[in-house]
Amino acid sequence: MRNSGENKPKVSIVIPSFNRRQFLPETIESVVSQTFTNWECLVVDDRSTDDTGKLIQERFGRDPRVIFVTRTRPVKGACACRNEGLERARGDYVIFLDSDDILLPIALENRVQIMDNNSKIDFAVFPYYVFRKTIGDKGSACRLMPSESSALDRFLACHTPWQTTGPIWRRKSLDKIGGWAEDLPSWQDWDLHIRALLGDMNYKVVNEPDYYWRITRTGSITWASVFLPHHLRSHEQILIKMVERFWQAGKLNAARLQRIVRLLAWVAAQWASQGNAAEGVRIWRLCRKHRLIGVCQYWRGLVCFRLLPMSFGNRYIRRVMRVLLLMDIEMGLGRTRIISDQAVENIQQSWRL
Repeated sequence: MRNSGENKPKVSIVIPSFNRRQFLPETIESVVSQTFTNWECLVVDDRSTDDTGKLIQERFGRDPRVIFVTRTRPVKGACACRNEGLERARGDYVIFLDSDDILLPIALENRVQIMDNNSKIDFAVFPYYVFRKTIGDKGSACRLMPSESSALDRFLACHTPWQTTGPIWRRKSLDKIGGWAEDLPSWQDWDLHIRALLGDMNYKVVNEPDYYWRITRTGSITWASVFLPHHLRSHEQILIKMVERFWQAGKLNAARLQRIVRLLAWVAAQWASQGNAAEGVRIWRLCRKHRLIGVCQYWRGLVCFRLLPMSFGNRYIRRVMRVLLLMDIEMGLGRTRIISDQAVENIQQSWRL
């Protein structure tokens, strides 16, 4: 599909980058190698210190479609870079490509065709193959996606149906949901995609993998970092906002409320297991204040949060107590007599956020 002669690109690829010289050239090369050529690639650098800019200029400086930008927004981070790239994007469609993912050569052609042929959808999502260091080192393992109807609940259950590179967005649809939340240190794509689904956006699932997702992400957010204090506070804030968003969208029901409370319980348990029972108790009291949990769950939770820091450094005891707490929440909230649809209505009336 050769149509690069057009002045305005059809699709904009936005790549945030910070000290990614090890992976970034391979990622950009996968864009340059596309069968569809009417694109622009905006590499928004978060003020790297590893001469990323020099390397990209040497490798791709002769291709005017590859545009290297140094972040000018005051906030640091991948979300700020993505938003800056979105502001500069000229394409009708936008793809947020992570700096260590690799597109299959046919990816852009297929994605643009899907969007062109389905004018009423806001975005389309595609699954991926996984690899660690080199393509094929994890065999042909791929992550297929569920139907459109179950995506929202899968996000709440933390069974993420797709990740950052998966969607191709219609630009005007992205503008409606306000871009990426720059104040979140983690869970940013979780937040963006849930906001899109709550906004009743139309989308299409295309279960044909068209990119490779690197499962070892040096320099990106690691699993261990989500337990850091500022991440835990961010998790709490985003979950509280989610209750309000689901309520305002008219999509809060007992099952979804259960999943949000379970995540809040997980955050509280992380605080307590790190020796800060006061933070865990505070979150749990907040849940009770808004009638998200019953009296029995509240008191059993308080006991667990008080005992977790006193588990004598035994990680197995801490793990068992966390599991028991979360099982209690899941079983308790699953009983109709504790949280029913009528109870959800009462909870909605109590929220004044």
